[in-house]
Amino acid sequence: MKNPFIISGYAGPEYFCNRENEYNRILEAATNGRNIVLASIRRLGKTGLIKFFHDKIKKESDIVPVYLDLMPTLDLSSFISLFAKSFFEQTSSFSNRTINKIKQWFSNVTPTISIDQFTGQPSLEFKFSGDGKAEKTLEEIFNYIKHDSRKFNIAIDEFQQITFYPEKNIEALLRYHIQELNNSTFIFSGSKRHILLEMFSSANKPFFQSCEFMDLKFIDRNSYAGFISEKFSSNGRTISMDNIDYILELTKAHTYFVQFLCNVIFSSGKKIILRKDIDLILNQILINNETIYHSYRNFLTNNQWHVLKAIARNDGVEEPGSAQFQKKYNLPAPSSILLAIKSLIDKELLHEENDRIYLSDQFFALWLKYY
Repeated sequence: MKNPFIISGYAGPEYFCNRENEYNRILEAATNGRNIVLASIRRLGKTGLIKFFHDKIKKESDIVPVYLDLMPTLDLSSFISLFAKSFFEQTSSFSNRTINKIKQWFSNVTPTISIDQFTGQPSLEFKFSGDGKAEKTLEEIFNYIKHDSRKFNIAIDEFQQITFYPEKNIEALLRYHIQELNNSTFIFSGSKRHILLEMFSSANKPFFQSCEFMDLKFIDRNSYAGFISEKFSSNGRTISMDNIDYILELTKAHTYFVQFLCNVIFSSGKKIILRKDIDLILNQILINNETIYHSYRNFLTNNQWHVLKAIARNDGVEEPGSAQFQKKYNLPAPSSILLAIKSLIDKELLHEENDRIYLSDQFFALWLKYY
């Protein structure tokens, strides 16, 4: 029996919980020639939403989807290699005709078909020749897309990664080529919201006001509760709505932590799920992660660690510099608290949501709170 609570990847629409409003907004933008920036905190489900959107448009429209994740890229050359590989693998058949067509279009690229050693599936590989030809190759890729008769939606995940490339003109270069395309729309997504905001809302940046901004929120709790209930009941498991609400409260309805906790509960094989079962399973998850949590202590200052614990035990904080918060948890001066919070946000251990600061890892927050 397949576990219905997916914690990585996209397994199909039947395992995807309600994002209908977000889907409709992205579809409306894509069908009307507008690009979207999709931002969220980590592991809230933005990649799943993109895959759900692409799955549907592939079946229900004439738009051809393309997806690539920039996280493993380090510079312009690796971006071009991944962009070319993703585009041709997802829009073309593996044939000599495709290879020959690519060779005709690109002056510095040698494409080959290989077999992936892990999946056994065919894979396109691109070898670039000539130093200093990266920008020319990028121009050729966009010209190829421009002259294709089809319509595309190209989703570039973790787009903020380009700001870490050693080349300094990447944003301007991509902005120039993207604005020349009239047969493609783009989704620029990422989990570092502050960087994406800087890229798309600052007047001195190339992408300024070129896209509409969409901040992905938490799934509605009532919708999520119904989804959880259906997945358990359709697989012969019984869980009360009170206990589902308890799961959502423990995890703060954060997609990854909801899915993970429900996944482990489901895999326990229990037919009737009680509150004590949830507590025991959660406790084991926290114990399993203790090595990771202890490692955090080693790279944080005493001040940062105490502030982190205080925020966890307070279930988040709206005014971290207040005297009330300082006294309640015996913290140092407000200036030191705010400095620690800035550092913890930079380390992605904290995030801000609806003017309140929370730990990014809800399991870690529970461990700090109860252990």
